[in-house]
Amino acid sequence: MLAMQTALAAKIECLWPVEAELGEGLTFEPATQRIWFVDIKTSRLFCFGLADRSRRTWRLSTQISALAMPMASWTPTVDGETVLLAVGQKGYGWVAVRGENAVFEAIIDPEPELSGNRFNDGKLGPDDRFYAGTMDDSEQSASGAFYVLDRSGEIVRLDEGFRVPNGPTFSLDGQTLYENDSALKRTYAYDLSKGGQLLNKRIFHQFSEDDGFPDGMTTDQKGNVWIAMWDGSRIQRLDAQGRKFGAIETPVQRPTNCVFIDERRLVFTSAAIGLPRRSPEDGGLFCADIVG
Repeated sequence: MLAMQTALAAKIECLWPVEAELGEGLTFEPATQRIWFVDIKTSRLFCFGLADRSRRTWRLSTQISALAMPMASWTPTVDGETVLLAVGQKGYGWVAVRGENAVFEAIIDPEPELSGNRFNDGKLGPDDRFYAGTMDDSEQSASGAFYVLDRSGEIVRLDEGFRVPNGPTFSLDGQTLYENDSALKRTYAYDLSKGGQLLNKRIFHQFSEDDGFPDGMTTDQKGNVWIAMWDGSRIQRLDAQGRKFGAIETPVQRPTNCVFIDERRLVFTSAAIGLPRRSPEDGGLFCADIVG
């Protein structure tokens, strides 16, 4: 599986065999040591507590595909025990958790005329803006675009022509944004201006036919980019020049997203959808404790 590159030693634990059809939307809440994620296809929201191993699940009224913990500068228009920024079938919005209920309130939908499109992945940037991409839900048309929303409610279309956008993640200095088009097996890099504009688009890495499809991603404390490889059974590490630099083999075929919860521990979601033979761990939430 990892011929011609180094397989990184890691102790992998399934934190929660939730059997998500399409586990995604991963975000970490450091203050409470909680991990939030969703199952896009079944409109479920999950929360796993690292400290007490607690597990909570909510049903949502709409599909949510990505979550972000808002910084203090954002002013939610809803109240709740926890309030998250989100994107999904109805555009940008807030998700407010209130006891046994989780409520979605829309902020803005930039593509109301494209009924076949939905938001896919997204992330809050180091500049406090929420970057996210849309896609054709049937994955047939390159009708997807890439947007950014700021805390004032202004939304800007940054790029277009995506089949399946995933990411983004950012360089440590905040000057480079990385974004995948999974269908093309391609990771792009852009220069990110202080005003939130994307410049100088280029291919950061072109994956091969045998690699699988680049899905959600994150950046470590050394500036390396880690990408969950759908149908690749691994989390691929790229260095700052876009070169393969080791990978973690995963016990599931379709890892979907990843985030570091500390310097050595990487949490990732996965999907069970479309697999002819499912194991109890497919669609689960995992933690990889990286040794090498």
